[in-house]
Order: sequence, then C-alpha cells, then structure tokens
Amino acid sequence: MLAIPSEQRRGGLALLWMEDVDLHIQTYSPNHIDALILNGSDPPWRLTGFYRWPEEQRKRESWQLLKHLHTRFAVPWLCCGDFNEILQSSEKQGRLPKQQQPMMEFRVALLHCGLVDLGFQGNIFTWNNGHPRDAFVQEWLDKACANSEWRSLFPHAKVIHIQSSYSDHNPIIINISMPNQTYRKKKIPGRFEEKWAYHEGCEAVVRVAWDAKSGVGSPMFRLFEKIRRCRQALIEWSRNIVGNFKTKIQERQSALEELALQNNPANQPTIKALKNEINALLHQDEVYWQQRSRSIWLPTGDKNTKFFHQRASQRCRKNHISGITSQTGVWCHFDDQIAKTSINYFKDLFTSSNPIDFSGVLQAMDQVVTLDMNTTLLQRYNSKEVKQALFQMQPSKSPGLDGLSAMLRKAEENHTLRGLKASQHGVCISHVLFADDSLLFCRATLEECQSCVEVTTGCKRGGKGRVHVVDIGDGSKIGVTTHKWLPNAPAFLHEPNVEMKVCELINHSSRQWDRGKLVATFTPRTCKQILSLPLNHLDSQDTLVWTENKAKNFSVKTAYRVALRLKLVALAEHLSIWAHGVTWGKIWKLNVPPKVRTFLWRACSNCLPTRDNLCRRKVQAEAMCKFCYQELETVAHILWKCPFTRNVWALVRGHVQKCSNDVVDFFLLFQHMQEMLEPPELDRWAIMAWRIWNA
Repeated sequence: MLAIPSEQRRGGLALLWMEDVDLHIQTYSPNHIDALILNGSDPPWRLTGFYRWPEEQRKRESWQLLKHLHTRFAVPWLCCGDFNEILQSSEKQGRLPKQQQPMMEFRVALLHCGLVDLGFQGNIFTWNNGHPRDAFVQEWLDKACANSEWRSLFPHAKVIHIQSSYSDHNPIIINISMPNQTYRKKKIPGRFEEKWAYHEGCEAVVRVAWDAKSGVGSPMFRLFEKIRRCRQALIEWSRNIVGNFKTKIQERQSALEELALQNNPANQPTIKALKNEINALLHQDEVYWQQRSRSIWLPTGDKNTKFFHQRASQRCRKNHISGITSQTGVWCHFDDQIAKTSINYFKDLFTSSNPIDFSGVLQAMDQVVTLDMNTTLLQRYNSKEVKQALFQMQPSKSPGLDGLSAMLRKAEENHTLRGLKASQHGVCISHVLFADDSLLFCRATLEECQSCVEVTTGCKRGGKGRVHVVDIGDGSKIGVTTHKWLPNAPAFLHEPNVEMKVCELINHSSRQWDRGKLVATFTPRTCKQILSLPLNHLDSQDTLVWTENKAKNFSVKTAYRVALRLKLVALAEHLSIWAHGVTWGKIWKLNVPPKVRTFLWRACSNCLPTRDNLCRRKVQAEAMCKFCYQELETVAHILWKCPFTRNVWALVRGHVQKCSNDVVDFFLLFQHMQEMLEPPELDRWAIMAWRIWNA
C-alpha cells in the first residue's frame, strides 16, 4: 500500500494491491502515483493514478506533469483518476456552459500522450455539487484513459461508473478480465481473402477448379457448381498451403538470424531470399488486416499493419453486442435471448393497430410536398433518368444487391470489361462474389487487363481530390482529355478528340513538342503550359506522381492532410470560407476575449440561433424580428440593421457611424469593417456586437 496524505480536505492519493500482484512503484507526488505491473510471461504495463489541481491557475502544471509521465516508459499504459476537467460540453449539465479553451487543452494533452478515453457503463456523470434545483451541476470528471498498446493487451476492458453515498465523486471500476459467459461459436462463411491474390499458386487453384468437369444440368446449374468448387478449393488451399502468416514469419525470422550470426559471405543469396519472403509475408499480413479494417482510403505498402489491426479490433468491439435490455427490464446476454428480444421489439414497433381516422395526425403535420411536386414525383421514370442517377454515384460506393460496385458496372456498360462465358450459351461472368469480396474475370487482352487495373486502382484511390498527376514518359498512355497532365484542363480551339494521346503531340524525330500541331489545336495559354513541360524521359513509360510533397512520393502524412482538407471543405458552412482565408484568420487574431472571437466566427458562419435560422430548422414557426416586426431576424438584421440595434450603434463614436445600413450578410459586414476600422476600433466593434447579442 502507498498513501499520500491530503492537504486539509483536498487531494490525497492511495494505491492498494494484492500480495500476488507484482507491482513496482516508480514515481509519486501529491498529484500522481505511477506504477509498473509485471505479470510473468505477459508484457509489463503501467498504471498511473492521476489527480489534477483543481485551481484553474495551476491546470497547465497538471498537463505538463502528464506529458512528462508519457516520456518515461514506452509500455502499455492505463491512466485513470480525477482529471477535474471535461473533454466536451455534453459532459456537463447545469448552470453555465464550459469554456472551450480548458477542454481544448485537456484534449491536446491526451493526444500528446496517445491516450484515449475507454468509455463507461452506467451514469455518465461522476461528480455533482449537491446544490438544489437550478444550482445543481453534474460533470464527468473521473475517467480512465489508455494508449493503443494497453487496449490491444486488454481488449475486453470495461469501465463502470457506480453510485456512492459518502462522496460527491462516484467511484469507477475498471474490469480487465475476460467475460464469464460462454458464447456459442458462430459459423463464419468462407470469404475470398485479398492476400491470396499475392500468392503465386492462387491462379492455378482457381483454374484447376474451374476447368474440372461439371455435373449434368442446365448451364446456370453448371455455372454455380464451378463457383462452388472454386470457393471450396480456395478455402482448402488456404488452410493447407497458405497457413498461419504469423508462424511463417517467425520461422523465417529465426532462420535469418541464425544465418546472420554465421557471418559467412556464401550465405548472402539465402539471406536475400529469406528477406524477400519475409517482406512478402508482411505485405500479405498487412493486406489481410486492411481488408478487415474497411479502411479503403489508406493503401497498403506503407507498413500500416498495426493501424489496420487496431482499426479492425475497434470495429469488432463496436459491432459486438454484449447484452440488451428486454421490454420487461430484464438484462439478456445470451445469443438466443438477444435475438428473441430484438425480434419482439421490432415486431411490436412495425405492427399496425389498424387505425381508421388519420385526420388529427395529418392536421398536426406541416405540408411540405405541394401538389405540383407530388404530380412530378408520380410521373413514370424512363431509362435515361435511371442511368443518369446510377452514373452520379461515387464509383467506389453504393454496391448493388450482388455486391458489385458502381465502378465495375460502368466498366461493363462501357464494354471495357466483357467478362468470361461459362458455357457456349451461358451468361458472361465478370466477377465471383464471396460475401463482400470478389474475383474479377476478363479476357486475356492488354485493353481489358488495363481496365481491371484502372477499376481496382480507382477503388483504392477513392478520394474526391485529384492528388495524382501524370509524369510524361513516351506519352503513349496519357489521354489529352482524360488524364491530369497539365496544371489546368487543356483548352481547345476546335472540338477535341477524346481519344487523342499525348504522344501524338510529340515530334519523335527531334524529341521535342510539335509546335505546329500545338498551335493548331490549343489556345495560346494551353500551348505555353505544354511547352513548359520537359521531355526528358521519352524512352520510359508514363508514371503517376504524388503532388502533395516535394519528393513526389506518397506518404500517409500527406494523405492525411489531403483527407483533412477535403473533410473541412465538405463541412464548411459558409460559401466564402475558403475564398477569404485572410478574413477568417483576422477573426482569431482580434485582441478580444476568446468568447467574443468564437461569437464572431459563429455570426460570420451564420450559425447563431436567430429566429430565421430556427424557422428554417423547423424549431419555431415565426421568423420575423420580435423587436421591429419589419424584416426576418437574420444575423445581419439583429446585429446591425434592426432599428433598435441602430439606436445602440448611434451611441458608438468613430468610423462606425459612416458605415452603410444596407447589409445583406454579416460576413460581408465584417469584411467592410476590417477595411474601414483600425485594430483597436475593430476590437471595440466586435465586443459591442457580442454585447448586443447577449443583451
């Protein structure tokens, strides 16, 4: 036992452990106890009890202490205790909302240490002030956080909040043991593993199973028999030949270490072959975990096996149902009980009581679909509209009933993939499905193989922005209109030829661009861009390059930046947010309190709960300004144009008096104020707008 006395009625730490636990205290202070737990053959892990200073002026010292503890050991780490801070606003209930800056500092500290909250079971709040009625405040202050290594070591860990009768804090229990109940082993269907495609024997197994004689029956029956044999042959081949990748990697790694210790130059060919085998096995293992993690946005080859494994484990924990409460309030944790409870719930939910009079319900609902809209919706659709809707799908998403993605459908409809006939009068096959995976079949021609490569590469690329460009080699594979080979899309003087290749624009005798053809085909600006491209690799093939870094090599870091940029653009609420980056940056540089800057950002983004915004979100029906009843209560109106607001601004001295009253958008008003007012005056204007909103 280790006990650290409290200071008056505040603080105090204690750590108690059983005699059979091999625990070693590392460091301790009035705000933490750090211990190392050794469990025999299991890897050691850290347990840190943490207590943050309740004084606001010392909170940064607590986060510095947490970051310092992070640097001491690189082992699985569990950090729990009273952090005296919340991570987001939903973790507090009652009185004024929490400021954003302290929560942000807490999130930054956890991110720096690689710690993630483990969640909880029970009531969300672990502390309350005990005050009556409107003064009652509850917060989630006691947490358990762990790094990814600890969560992998204890995947079944659970945090339970229990009630206490003797303290304003509720205790938390961290259960790291395996669940006691026994689960019925579920039958997992055999699926096609993407890692099989990297094995040289996979194609031979499929060919032998497909070419075997089928039984007597219709062409469709023989087709399904071939597919069934392929599936069984692949599963049996994987079980006997492919085997356990982890065991194979360990065996080859041990053999490699034995050969390296001999220091014999004659062993170099064998060492090189072993290294190639290990790299191939590691790549196949990475592909295996990528397939289970469903992280299609991140391609293999960057040694992301650990990330894919954690993502797959997280997905498994998220999809697992440990138990469910029945309608009678009974907790059910067995599979048959969970299934029965779910069936009864949805059966009752979707069973109609056969009501007769719907008039009361219909009168209470707002009519959104007009008669003209209803007439348009009832019209019959034609094949052109169906095709247009299907081809608007993102190519790597929205699979059909057979699991075939829209990208493969487009390839088939464009006749770039014709598939393979199962028999003389049978159907044409382009894929064989095993649940969410598939085998692709095509004719053995360069054109169809290239189509397969483009389809599968497009699925992996999958992003919205085109971050690849083509590096020109001989130009034989680059389409002038279909590839990204210029900074801007080429502008033509006449109707473009969609099948034109870049090699047609090169004079191969002089190994230079054909200036005459360029001038006759493109606008002067496009000609200038083409002529600026060097032709130094005419003897090599065209290649794709990554344009997000100077080295033009793909990396996870730059891919994350691209994904974050695309996500922020998609979530932008103001149409001009990226076109006026300087203006938005000016908001956060104002010499005003953080709450004023946040308010100003919300006002410019049209995120304030004005009556007009609430009406558009169906929160309330009246959108007119409640002060003047002359215009809609928009952000620009309530903060600037309303007569009552104008009376306030009339008392403000300076250049504000010279600004126009005719303002449509508050963001444009802020831009105008930024141009007219000096920094101190702009700060006073922002504070005044905040005071008007909170009046």
